[in-house]
Amino acid sequence: MPRVVLTESERDREAVESLIKKHAGAMRLTMPMLAKRIGMPSATLYKRLHDPDTFRRGEMRRICKALKIPEDERGGLLG
Repeated sequence: MPRVVLTESERDREAVESLIKKHAGAMRLTMPMLAKRIGMPSATLYKRLHDPDTFRRGEMRRICKALKIPEDERGGLLG
């Protein structure tokens, strides 16, 4: 099987998605529960997770706050 090389965009997407899902799982929150907590339709949250470049700065702040993501783990999430 050929080796697959992820693009930088794909790596970023996976990093954002895994960080959010890791913290949501630790808090026992589903994505629809998280979406409700941050005041976003769940369909929008799923779309944003699929393409993290579309997240707005305020949305990422609300997610980080809702999931209590520590500053040192946020990395480049907030730009």
